[in-house]
Amino acid sequence: MTMYCPICSCEYQNSVAICPDDGGLLSHHRPPTNVTPLTVDIYAAAGEIEAERIVSFLRDESIEATRTQSQISQFPSISDNRFIISVSTLSKEKALLLLARARHDGIITTSGIFL
Repeated sequence: MTMYCPICSCEYQNSVAICPDDGGLLSHHRPPTNVTPLTVDIYAAAGEIEAERIVSFLRDESIEATRTQSQISQFPSISDNRFIISVSTLSKEKALLLLARARHDGIITTSGIFL
């Protein structure tokens, strides 16, 4: 019987219980394909170059990511511009895991904030 990953929607044979791509627990139920996935903010990068690096890194891992600029401050005179990284809710867990590993391995800086 065919099993499906709820995160990436890949199909696997019944002998596989966990998706080898993203670690999702497989199910016998096929994920809906006609639903537009919602996006969720997952990370606030401290700079534009870092944000672009993260978006590129995630896209290399087959995760569609976007960035938007945001000002995170209650005091307008103290500017704390951040670039918010967003991904599909279906890719959230995989993206967070990849970013945590990238920070640990020094691929991205530790100046960003997980949201």
